[in-house]
Amino acid sequence: MTGENLRERKLIYISHLYPPISTMGSFRAQRMVRELSQHGWKSLVVAGKKVVGYEFDYKLEDYSLACARRGFVDPYAPIHYLRNHLPGFLAKSSKTQSAQSEAGSEASLMAKVKTILRQAPRNLWFVSANRMPDRFLPWIPAAYAAALQLVKEAGGADAVFASVGPPTDAIVGALVAEKLGLPLVVDFRDHWSLSPIELRWPLLHGMDQAVEKAVMRRASRFTTVSGPIAEELEALHGKKTLVLPNSYDKTPRKRKFKTNPLGPFVLHTGSLYNGRRDPSVFLEGFARFALENDCGRCHFVGPDAAQVVEPIARRLGIEDRVMCSPSVDHETALKWQKDADILLMVEELSPLMRGVMTGKIFEYLGAGKPVIAQIPQDSAVSELLQHTKAGAALDTAEGVYAFLKDYKDQGEDFYKPDRDAMAYYKSSAVAGRLADMLDELVG
Repeated sequence: MTGENLRERKLIYISHLYPPISTMGSFRAQRMVRELSQHGWKSLVVAGKKVVGYEFDYKLEDYSLACARRGFVDPYAPIHYLRNHLPGFLAKSSKTQSAQSEAGSEASLMAKVKTILRQAPRNLWFVSANRMPDRFLPWIPAAYAAALQLVKEAGGADAVFASVGPPTDAIVGALVAEKLGLPLVVDFRDHWSLSPIELRWPLLHGMDQAVEKAVMRRASRFTTVSGPIAEELEALHGKKTLVLPNSYDKTPRKRKFKTNPLGPFVLHTGSLYNGRRDPSVFLEGFARFALENDCGRCHFVGPDAAQVVEPIARRLGIEDRVMCSPSVDHETALKWQKDADILLMVEELSPLMRGVMTGKIFEYLGAGKPVIAQIPQDSAVSELLQHTKAGAALDTAEGVYAFLKDYKDQGEDFYKPDRDAMAYYKSSAVAGRLADMLDELVG
């Protein structure tokens, strides 16, 4: 091999979401950056410094990287402030009303305000995180300048990698790649104009898609998290797309699976998006199992767990078996996952969720515990669980009940994952496939 082939290559890695911002998108980026260094690629990371509405965990921050963090004025801040303070103000006001009717009227007003703020109009650019123009748009000048400065300090770069969403990351990547004459790879962690969640009026959707197509003309390749999204991207843009799923860090220890004699302890970690991810199907199946067998417990951990889950649990008569807690740091969440008996993922039961492949499902694989995914059975998550034999995608209460009954009845034979299949999703293996593609691009 020549000296050029042996030289460590440099990748400009643009991802606004990066630790210490604590999200699944941040964890995906950090794992990629870390593991790429084992495959001959050093990353020059351009990341966001602070963003309203996201949690931070400074234990996740890695100061060993060539990382430039740039902040911006977030136009979403007023919406965030109103969400957090106005409902509380109205609640306090309602207590001062002496008449019951007046209090009821005030409570009704508060409920309406909460609904409006929670379901903020996604047609407004400063609200969306996944549609263009997105709320991160003001970040472009600072991120562009930071990328060029990092390249100057590093003595050059070989390729640009932009992680979407937000879509602003792709615009920064396209501008940097154009300026330096480098190949651009765009990683679709989330949809852009094809977002099944943030729907828009037809005219704005058309404008959004036109911007996406214009930006993506600069890209050489795409990567994304699932096969269905890859198919959508190739149909829209006509560019080769490599499936790079999210990953987990360590292979679970090979130990004999044992069931809990007190019944399964089921854990869900993460946001329920104020009920958009509705756990009713799971809870109905769990309620039937728990009441028939007088066993089993559930624990929901997340910023909106109590407000979403507790009313459903009361309706089903299982409030004594369901516990809700606020969010915890990532390290604690991973520990709790390993201590649980069954891990729960909740998504919308909609055909639009077919391509969804969140990072949470891979953390669950790494925990080495059976997984229930409340998601359509023709989804990418269902294919993953069938491939690894690590759990099941269930979209009916009857299916949940049968899964829990099998857990109780089958004992040690219930959970026998395919270790070779699970190794395909280790972070080192996924980053290796990305490195191979980058090596091919820069030739």
